[in-house]
Amino acid sequence: MKEMLLFLYMSLLTVVNSFAQQLNCSYYVNDSTMYRACQIYMDKCYTTAPKIYFQGSRASQLAMDSIIEICPYFSHAYYTKSIPYLKRGDFVHWKPLIDKAVMYDSISYLGYRAGARFMFLRDYEGALLDITRFERLQNSDIGYTYNGDYHLKEIKALCYKAMGDQRKAIETLDSYLTTHSYSLFGHYHLGILYLNNKETEKAILSFKKQLEIFDFAGAYYYLARTYKLLGNRDLSGKCFSIALQEYKNNNTMSRDFVYYPDKIYLHDINIEVSDD
Repeated sequence: MKEMLLFLYMSLLTVVNSFAQQLNCSYYVNDSTMYRACQIYMDKCYTTAPKIYFQGSRASQLAMDSIIEICPYFSHAYYTKSIPYLKRGDFVHWKPLIDKAVMYDSISYLGYRAGARFMFLRDYEGALLDITRFERLQNSDIGYTYNGDYHLKEIKALCYKAMGDQRKAIETLDSYLTTHSYSLFGHYHLGILYLNNKETEKAILSFKKQLEIFDFAGAYYYLARTYKLLGNRDLSGKCFSIALQEYKNNNTMSRDFVYYPDKIYLHDINIEVSDD
């Protein structure tokens, strides 16, 4: 199961990463300015150009500036220039650039900005506004976040949760998971929502479903807490022990640059283990 999930995950990341970078410049043939900007972009974009243009380098940033000077409405240059600022936590410089990208190409970058607002800035209201607007514009599936970890419907649910509307969060996430087979962490978050709402049977089903798809320390930890709430110390103790081992094996929610919602730490597990 883990191997299948990894394959699906990496395939999805390939789609996400190539989406904004691999452009077909012939699409802009009727706009000579856009067409020229696109050609230069593909020559200087860090995924296709020589190493001097690696992401965030001076050469890359200057190349994006020159493209914007040629075509001030070429959205992809604003997007590419914004990425290093986001990764470095320089949101003051990131925001105006990504806003420009969204202004000139909402379909391509509204979902990206929504995911980044949620994961990096914890701007729940802004992320929710972006997703709602994107849903109105996009006739097909609104897709995943920039790194493929979450579908935007899942982010929408987590925004509701963070804003205090637990029931709306449950309804949104449950609706998505009912109709979509792929979800990296969706059942985990739904289980926590059910647990917080004292719906223990549904919480247990959600955590067990999560463990079938992708088993990691957090899922065992919250399953253990659910059993503990029900007074089943044998199962809670067993699951806390597994959570501790999985954590020590680095089987956790982990990715560079971002902090996952509902992520647990060794301290959380140790407190529960010591209480038992």
